[in-house]
Formats: sequence, C-alpha cells, structure tokens
Amino acid sequence: MRWRWFLLLVPLAFFVSCGEEDKDAVSIEQIQEKLVSLEQRNRELQRELARQKEGIASKDETLKKVLVELETDRKNLKSQLEEVKEQEKQEKVEAKKEEKEVSEKAEEKPNLVEKAEKVGLSEIEKTPQVQLIKAFYELLEVGEVEKAYNMRVEDDVPLEAFENWYGSITEIRPRSFEEGDEENQYSFLVDYSDGDTLGALYRVVMKTVEDDKVQVIASWKIEAGRPVTP
Repeated sequence: MRWRWFLLLVPLAFFVSCGEEDKDAVSIEQIQEKLVSLEQRNRELQRELARQKEGIASKDETLKKVLVELETDRKNLKSQLEEVKEQEKQEKVEAKKEEKEVSEKAEEKPNLVEKAEKVGLSEIEKTPQVQLIKAFYELLEVGEVEKAYNMRVEDDVPLEAFENWYGSITEIRPRSFEEGDEENQYSFLVDYSDGDTLGALYRVVMKTVEDDKVQVIASWKIEAGRPVTP
C-alpha cells in the first residue's frame, strides 16, 4: 500500500518541479525584455541629450553674434556722440569768433554824424543814412568790394557778379544828395571811373534799411564818359 502511494507521489513532485522551472524561465525573459527596453530608452535619451547640446551650442553661437553686434553698435554710437560733441565745440568756437569780430567792427565803426560835422557837409549829408550810403561807395573805391557787397540788402546778385561790376573801379563818388519820395530814400549823382572808362556820370536812387544796409532802387547812366587811352 505504501508502495502505491510512493508511485503516485513521484510524478506529482516531478510535475511541481517542472512548473517551478517554467515559472523561473518566464521571469528571466521578462527581465531581459525590460533590460532591452531600458537600453532602448537609454539610447533615445542619449540622442535627445545630444540634440539639446547641439541646440545649446547653436544658441550660444547666436548669443555671441548678438553680443558682437551690440558691441559694434555701442562703439558706433560712442563715435557719433564724440563727433557731435566735437561739432558743437567747433560751432561754439566759431560763434565766439564771429561775436568777437562783430564787437571789434562795432568798436572800429566811425561815428558817421560826427565825421560829417567835422568836414562841414550840408544838412542832408550829415544824416546817418547818407553817411551810410557814402561809406558803401568808399568801400568800393578802396577795393573792399566784398565788404560793400555785405552792406547791401540780400538779393539774387551773387558776389562774383558784383566783383565783376566793381572790381576795376578807380573812382566812384556820390554827390548832390536829394531826399526821395519815401522815408530813408535818396537820389544822388555818382562820378564813376574804372579801367576802361573815365568820367562817367550816373543817377542812383538808394534807400537805407535798418541803419546798416543799403538797397539800390534804380540806377541809370547820364554821361558815358570817355574811354581810357593806353
């Protein structure tokens, strides 16, 4: 009887043992599958890390370029600022220079009324307006053409044309002043001679503006004079 039970128990033990071995084999396969999955995931993470590193490197390069551009712009702006400051400095120097010249000219400018009284001129020739007109012609006669040009009220006559008109004057003297139809307007004769003509005579109508400028209203020749003989 005991022998029969032994025969029954041996197959059962063998079956249980085989079941446990199958159970262990399945667990190893699962671990291997997980290991493969982890290795695959690791490779994916490595590739993602490499891409991120490339992106960071690209961003670093872009940032460097931006910083270089900003530094260049900063230097350009600094240079422009220095140029503006230098220009303002020069303008101030020029303004002071012009102010000094104007002040010196004002000090050198003669008292026209006082000068007229000293030479015993007529009442009309003693007026500041007529003295200003005569000062204009005196500048022309002594060759200060540009200074005389600057005494005129601005018009469309360029300095070059004005110099061509009056650059060869040997005599140009206003006289016989008469008051004109308007305030500060005068009519007078002008004796004129230059390198080509002697003793020409003109009638001129001129007015003064703001006590320091003259304006020619009209001018015409009365006597042609005679040509200069070599």
